[in-house]
Amino acid sequence: MTDTPDLDELMKRIRAEIAAKTAVPAAGSPAQEAAGGEGPRQPIASESIRRTFSVRELLRGKRNEDFIRSAYVKILGREPDVVGRGHYLKHLNHGRLERVVVLRRLVNSAEARERGIRIRGLRWRVAWAKAARKPPLRSIVNFSKGVRYLSRLPRIARDVRNFEALATMTAQQVAAEARVEQQALAGPMKASIEKLRRQIEPLAGAQSDLAGRIDAVAAIAVSGKDRLDQVEAVAVDSRDRLDQVEAVAATISNSKDRLDQTEAAAAELRETVSSLAAQLSEHRNVDPELHRLQAEMVELRGRLHSHWRSITDQKLRLELLLTEARKRLPAPFDATQTETIANEASHLLDAFYVSFEDRYRGTRDDIKNRQKIYVPYARKAAEATGGELIDIGCGRGEWLELLGENGLAASGIDLNRVMVEECHARGLKATLGDALEVLRSLPERSLGAVTGFHIIEHLPFDVLVTLFDEVLRVLKPGGMVIFETPNPANLQVAAERFYMDPTHLNPLPSDLISFIATARGFSGVEVLDLHPMDWAHRDYDDPMLALLQHKLFGAQDYSIIGWKAS
Repeated sequence: MTDTPDLDELMKRIRAEIAAKTAVPAAGSPAQEAAGGEGPRQPIASESIRRTFSVRELLRGKRNEDFIRSAYVKILGREPDVVGRGHYLKHLNHGRLERVVVLRRLVNSAEARERGIRIRGLRWRVAWAKAARKPPLRSIVNFSKGVRYLSRLPRIARDVRNFEALATMTAQQVAAEARVEQQALAGPMKASIEKLRRQIEPLAGAQSDLAGRIDAVAAIAVSGKDRLDQVEAVAVDSRDRLDQVEAVAATISNSKDRLDQTEAAAAELRETVSSLAAQLSEHRNVDPELHRLQAEMVELRGRLHSHWRSITDQKLRLELLLTEARKRLPAPFDATQTETIANEASHLLDAFYVSFEDRYRGTRDDIKNRQKIYVPYARKAAEATGGELIDIGCGRGEWLELLGENGLAASGIDLNRVMVEECHARGLKATLGDALEVLRSLPERSLGAVTGFHIIEHLPFDVLVTLFDEVLRVLKPGGMVIFETPNPANLQVAAERFYMDPTHLNPLPSDLISFIATARGFSGVEVLDLHPMDWAHRDYDDPMLALLQHKLFGAQDYSIIGWKAS
């Protein structure tokens, strides 16, 4: 046994000694109230309510919680409510309010006025508190507080030394008493332990004997269970074998019937095969002719569309020539009429180019599905500006049709007269003319968005830069521009597919177009890689193979998207 007392017991005795030496004020006394004693808090009887208090009495040193409760009880005659207590306690703890301010608010409340409560010296203390927060009095007050705190240091040090001496003396006294008690209890405890040991020894022997018997019974039970499992396995195996024998017997009984049915089916099958062979010999002669007719039908349908566009183009050209001829008669052609007739040369290949796009660009549904990615951008620009969208080089009008289906106003511009007429036939708004000239004719800040799909690769560089400038001029703040073009980062596009269109000039890398858009004043410029080739992607560890896969099978197109700053 050790002579050192338990730490928890030692601390309990120290606290008891300190509490015994501290004078406890009588319950209900002013000292107890100032210290925030936890006595029963009953409402003050009306005949014993005080009407006048001194500010020093209410500000007597105590914790903020006790100060708030004392102020509520003495001024308002009740316990503080949860909201008021939490509000004042939070502001007092954070130093945002002073106690005299809390007293002033309580005494100015309706409850205090009904009770006729007065606090002597409160106005002077409030005025002093306000003045103490402003220079130069604030510096003087802070200095005086520092001097006051310094003057208290000797007394605080003396109290600390006295407390340390008292605690040391109390600890020594408690340790001595603990040693005496420990020595007094050591003898009886040893005797009790020895007695218990003598009583446990017989029980331990009986427990070991009982454990041996339990182990023997358990071994017998395990052996019996194993034998039972073996019997059940034999029974199940016998049942399975009996079922197999019965199934074989049933199969043998039905084999003769099935053999007869099989022979009948074989005879019928031979007749069917002979009939199919005869039909097959006939179809072998018909199918090649059918495939040939289908191929010719597809080709004729394409020619029909091409001829229809050529007829439409010729009709428009003849109408123009007749109109100019009527203007000429009986006078000779003037300069304007001569220029009009000469410009017809630029439309000689309109029908040819439409047929070319029908074959290599894709169907209308394919183009609309590809362009659905831009609908959210167009909607955002329309909501930000309220302006109309213009599509440069609108072609067959797939993008205009898609915007109309989504409730967005749009119109198109194209140099190809056949394509413009096709847009008109579908009820779409399209204008025949040069896009740059049309944009120059528009006032500043008049459009919500400008788009162009596979159009900028047809333009010389100086015209391309001018196009960006004109688009920025006519866009409203918050407006958007979208230009889609073939992606030369794909080697197959750059080396072959780009030149399938004879009107293409030069491939345009995405970094170049992004730089032009930013340099000409667009913000938030982003590049979207589009339409990767349909090819099985593989993850290569070799970076060169990974780069080659990206260059050969990456995005075939990209689009540049820019915004006009608001």
